[in-house]
Amino acid sequence: TRCLVVLAILGPSSGHAGPVQDVLLRWLRGAPPLALLADEAVLQCLAQAAQGDEDLARTLLELAGSRLSEPEGTAILEALVRFGRRDELVLDLLDSFFSSEDAIEGDPLFQVAQVQALAALKPLLDSENPVLSQAAGRIAFERLQDTRLDSTERLLFMTLLATEQPENILATVQSLSSQVDDEDLRRTIMFLDAVPPEQRGAGQDLLLALLSRPATSPATRLVLLREISQVGADGAREALL
Repeated sequence: TRCLVVLAILGPSSGHAGPVQDVLLRWLRGAPPLALLADEAVLQCLAQAAQGDEDLARTLLELAGSRLSEPEGTAILEALVRFGRRDELVLDLLDSFFSSEDAIEGDPLFQVAQVQALAALKPLLDSENPVLSQAAGRIAFERLQDTRLDSTERLLFMTLLATEQPENILATVQSLSSQVDDEDLRRTIMFLDAVPPEQRGAGQDLLLALLSRPATSPATRLVLLREISQVGADGAREALL
């Protein structure tokens, strides 16, 4: 009932600067009685209003940026994409976040923010708009090229690509194979079994090339052999034998 009240009574007025919009923003920031007034309905009203209101869109974006270490920050970004059609603004914020040098190795709060930002990037990677999905993929690819990237964030980005854009996994692994250390290489090549069927032959060729490198450690060789088996391209059995 509260959701219907917010959507039907307050929603139509949320697109105009005034007392209704101010009240909804206060509730979104956590002012009472937010817990009693469905915050998802409040967020939907504001995000829809942000389609035609640049100032409101910026306000919501700033609020999301300040709460990116909380689930609420991700929810605002997702609503801006889903209801507000503010894809480019959200992309710019995430790009700025991922390229910042504020990350502190082992800082739990920043790692939580990383996860929340990745969750907000997910619907953009999966967008039906090819320009948007390519832009989101570029953010992920460029972030993975950073040699300072911590192992946790690298693993999260690879998992996200394998889920949403598996066609880009092969190119990503190819580019990283000569950049990352042995441990990160093992984590990276384990995603090659996510490549589409038409790329499995090329994926197997890459694994065999890595296997033939003199500097490849025994631990990495074991992972390479296992991955050749899992990729299962033509000639895999013969190669393993």
